[in-house]
Amino acid sequence: MRVLCLDLSLHCGYAFFDSPVDDTIPKLVKYGTIHFDGPSVKERDSYPWSYVTVAEEHVNSLKNLWEENDPEVVVIEETNKGKNRYSQKMLEFLHHELLRKLMMEAVKVIYFDTSHWRSVLGIWMTKEQKKINAKINKAKRESGDSGARAMKKKLGVKGKTNKKHIAIAHVNQVFNLKLKVKDNDAADAICLGLAYFKGAVPSDGT
Repeated sequence: MRVLCLDLSLHCGYAFFDSPVDDTIPKLVKYGTIHFDGPSVKERDSYPWSYVTVAEEHVNSLKNLWEENDPEVVVIEETNKGKNRYSQKMLEFLHHELLRKLMMEAVKVIYFDTSHWRSVLGIWMTKEQKKINAKINKAKRESGDSGARAMKKKLGVKGKTNKKHIAIAHVNQVFNLKLKVKDNDAADAICLGLAYFKGAVPSDGT
């Protein structure tokens, strides 16, 4: 079972898996992040058509992922509502263009809700991590950045922990990798694959 997993954005994390050799952990064949390197929407003068061209160019740069690896299933993370409406619009255009391209392929496409795959993998912050985050936030509210820095030094941490950190730590442990924070998109794609092989339930779009 060849599975391609995508954390789709202009910085697209991807992971390609093959079936588990021991019925537990799938074989991680390759992973990485593909960054869009063309002019941004804001750098183009053709709004709103700039969204169409950027989406098409970026998805074209991703085509080798399924053309060279011939997956039987493509797993994609569902979109989550963002704070920036233009970033959200760009993301939705990317999903439309990707699905349009995949319609021409003999491949099954499924989506996973973010909260669901995190639940399947048990990727949640611990009570202790939440307490540390709360202490740093309180110190920043009371004393600004200097207070936050002092609290981090007192606690012996580099900063607050978020869900991206947890996902990175999880895949590093499972696959003995050394991913860093900058690799968070690839880590999420790897998590999608792990959730798929653990039997995660596909989203039905509702």
